[in-house]
Amino acid sequence: MTLAARRFPGWVEALAIGAVSRAFSIAILVGAWALHIPAASWRSFDSPFVIWDGQWYTFIARYGYHAEAVVKSQYGPGLHDFAFFPAWPILLQVLSLDNRLPLDVVAPIAANVLFLVAAVAIYSILERVGGRAVARWGLALFSFSPAAHVYSLAYSEPLFLVFVSRFFIALDERYSARASLLALGAQLVRVTGAALAFASLPDLLHRETRTRGLLVIGACILAFGAWWTWIAILTGDPMGYMLGTPSWFLNQRPEPIPTGIASFFEPSVPPWISIVALALIAVLAVGTRWVWRRGEARLALFSFACLASTMLDTQTTMPRLAAIAFPAFGGLAAILPSDRWRWLVLGAFAVVQAVIAANVVQRYLVP
Repeated sequence: MTLAARRFPGWVEALAIGAVSRAFSIAILVGAWALHIPAASWRSFDSPFVIWDGQWYTFIARYGYHAEAVVKSQYGPGLHDFAFFPAWPILLQVLSLDNRLPLDVVAPIAANVLFLVAAVAIYSILERVGGRAVARWGLALFSFSPAAHVYSLAYSEPLFLVFVSRFFIALDERYSARASLLALGAQLVRVTGAALAFASLPDLLHRETRTRGLLVIGACILAFGAWWTWIAILTGDPMGYMLGTPSWFLNQRPEPIPTGIASFFEPSVPPWISIVALALIAVLAVGTRWVWRRGEARLALFSFACLASTMLDTQTTMPRLAAIAFPAFGGLAAILPSDRWRWLVLGAFAVVQAVIAANVVQRYLVP
């Protein structure tokens, strides 16, 4: 692998890793869907690529947002579509030519292409931090991680990764205005765009970077504030945002769904999911420590914020949230003692991804 890779530019290698990983994830999703693995007694999805949150995003792209709950529940006020941030459904509406093209096809194609775009930028960042071997193996571990199948679904993560990876490249190239715009875009894709504001805290400590840090933090606050204000206007409630994501786990059963550490003890979920979530967070925390010790405070703080966000969700979703912390995968690649170990971890990641993806597509888990 190493000798062959030296013959190609880094971006070619990044595209190759990204493409192979997408082919793997797509094969698992399609195979599990076609073969009913595991055999589900029922399922409500029309496509293996437009499941769970993907249904919400394509629904919003078709019909827009609504003041009232889209899904009613006997518990709480119901589930609101504005729990999902607007940048991805807006992009889907544009790419589908205002729904003239089938969204169920456009969305997964766009997600996979965007992942390839992000893969090139991520490779570049990791190569600067640790060299070509770290870039190669870090991107491979990231692309085949246990939750990496979501990058082939109609989810917003690939678009988020494009904004985030280009943000760190803009910082390297000292483009403060561009970094601020990219941070604003990331914040309009996912609430975890706030991780970029957290990553910019070190900029406030130095006079030469303070303005840039303030601009990035201000951009994140502006984007989130604009979204909060728009929801308030839509619902006629200044606290309307709280009916979205913050109340999501209060509307599905009499007792709130436990989140964070408490979710590890949720009896309705197989224990192996908790083990996977805990193990992934632990190894990425070790990788984040390597990035920090490398002197890459911004990348380390971004990874730390991504890992910390897992404590706001359930253990079934934690691998997906933790997997966004791409710098940590570079750190993990760097601390593994040899290529043999890297192949073993890569293989383990791929196997776990296959198991999770098969369960996800058959409505056993919520990614």
